[in-house]
Amino acid sequence: MAGFNTTMSKEVLLLGLLKRKPMYGYEIKQLVDEELVHVAPITSGSLYHNLKILEKRGLVTKSVLKDTAHPEKQIYHITDEGVRTFDSLLQENITNFERPHLALDISFYFLRESDAGQFLGQLRELRVRLKEYHTEAERFKDELASKGAPENMLFIPAHYLAHSEAEITFLEGIIGRLEAGREGAA
Repeated sequence: MAGFNTTMSKEVLLLGLLKRKPMYGYEIKQLVDEELVHVAPITSGSLYHNLKILEKRGLVTKSVLKDTAHPEKQIYHITDEGVRTFDSLLQENITNFERPHLALDISFYFLRESDAGQFLGQLRELRVRLKEYHTEAERFKDELASKGAPENMLFIPAHYLAHSEAEITFLEGIIGRLEAGREGAA
């Protein structure tokens, strides 16, 4: 399954924000950093690069706001074609499910060729990191709830929590089986 770093995900993000309202590039970056940091990590360079591409494709336009007291600012607007593209990409983003390919699976495939004790130790470390991630997702959910975030925003940490719970449960089962196998071999 594609992660956020795909071009499509960045296009959905930028077009969706501009569909809400015209925005300055800096304003988009602030919004991403404040509200979407867990969902859509994007660097300033990538943000402006992608806005430029969207502009070349006719999905976004920009106008310059000149103010004598401040440097000129570029404000981005979504075009009608940008709205149609956003709607299409959003639908594709929701319906285009691909089986996830997890790096851990290839490691399981080669488990017999690895040091079992080291492999088990690494799985335990992964479980710790997943539990930390789970705790972070719980904090994110609580933070959103305390700010009175709309329900659709609460779906995001709920999704993270469901994934991390499933992964933790799966890892605990595998760790238990591997530990039992080591005890039986001793």
